[in-house]
Amino acid sequence: MMTGSTYPAARLSSLAVLVALAAPAGAIAQDAENKEDEAKKHFMTGKKLVEEGAHAQAIVELKASYELSPVPIVLYNIAVAYDTLHKYAAASTYYAEFLEKDPSPPDDALRVEVLKRLMEGIMIPVSEGGPA
Repeated sequence: MMTGSTYPAARLSSLAVLVALAAPAGAIAQDAENKEDEAKKHFMTGKKLVEEGAHAQAIVELKASYELSPVPIVLYNIAVAYDTLHKYAAASTYYAEFLEKDPSPPDDALRVEVLKRLMEGIMIPVSEGGPA
């Protein structure tokens, strides 16, 4: 049998559990929003660095953006930056990952471009001494 003093404690602990469960949901939503904002900042910084020709630094920013918010088009941008630096193996890896994550990009021309760049990366001219 519950006594008068036990019942309020049980009720209070139930209320505490509900509050504890509700608090993380709000915190998780806030954390997700913060991650999205941080990802956008990294992406915009990466985009600016690409425009300035600082492709190696852009790759760092774009990768940070993708880690926070895995949007497939960021993989494409990373691939293009590697391509510009003539790092074809890395570029091919990111082009392939882009197509894996987004097999039907909204723009057919983009898909064709990615496939073309992938093939170019695979068919790098090789002489007897190694890649040209």
